[in-house]
Amino acid sequence: MNDKLDDIAHVNNAELHLANELKSSIQDRAIAVRNLALLQDHQEVLGMLKATLR
Repeated sequence: MNDKLDDIAHVNNAELHLANELKSSIQDRAIAVRNLALLQDHQEVLGMLKATLR
């Protein structure tokens, strides 16, 4: 039974880690899109796009 609980915990921890990475990535992209929307200078927009697409 202890082995079964360990397996469940390891699987759940791995899934939680992946979900947190996905959430962080989505949040980073949302911030980048917001920043692009706020920029008014064409050169700043190009610079932000280059930095974002790296």
